[in-house]
Amino acid sequence: MIEEMERTIRIRDEKGQVVPLKANQVQSAFEQKAGQKNIVLKSRQMGFTTWAVARQVLFLTKNPESVAVGIFSNEVTKAYVCSMVRRMIGQESAWMNPDTMKNGSQYIPLTPRCKWRSRIFAGSILASELDYWDSARILEDVRHSSVSRHDEIVESTPKLDSIFMRDEWFSAEDRGFVRHLFPWWMKPNYCRDPVPVESLTKEEYRLMKDYGLSLGQIGFRRRYTGRAKLLENLHDYRCQYLEDIPWDRPRGAIAPRS
Repeated sequence: MIEEMERTIRIRDEKGQVVPLKANQVQSAFEQKAGQKNIVLKSRQMGFTTWAVARQVLFLTKNPESVAVGIFSNEVTKAYVCSMVRRMIGQESAWMNPDTMKNGSQYIPLTPRCKWRSRIFAGSILASELDYWDSARILEDVRHSSVSRHDEIVESTPKLDSIFMRDEWFSAEDRGFVRHLFPWWMKPNYCRDPVPVESLTKEEYRLMKDYGLSLGQIGFRRRYTGRAKLLENLHDYRCQYLEDIPWDRPRGAIAPRS
């Protein structure tokens, strides 16, 4: 899968250049244990949504007259993903619509306000950053009409009040979903100047011991937790960067590396 993705898909990088997609640590880790149905909790800005959309594009190119559905939390994200899909299929100048691909395949982007046509079978489903069950209702409609789908990914940065993701996460194994956790320290450039060893707190020492963090990663963590404390949103930081699973600490704490 990874070699085929890197050979086929092109994206726009952080410098604005169109380049071949290269799997990062998070994307490679996902592919190592990915199943037919997957649920992902991730830190912010890990590149996972891009990878999930690329998987759908690859599915469409390999399966003529197939349908992939992406459900996104708002119109801004939906428009961004549409431009990403156009770039991936080499039709960047075309207006994104369900009939874009030359082999008859369709990519259908949705938001919670959209209506789903129940007679359409979606072979690939992506649900991104859906928080509440009322906003996730359209996902249930798509699932109901696509029982024998090829694959499904539900992914989000966790939030304390994200009732939908909480319920999806804790019921995942019972429903045949593979669970994936991608905390912030899996992104190499989340790193700053190394801190002195003698300045480590007990919590920082535990993070280094349990998860193999470097002194530079502790430097990154100090910078952002410091900002979070000033803004009185330290809990939001822990959720945004997936240092904890916010809903249930005994069940939700990230397991130390083996």
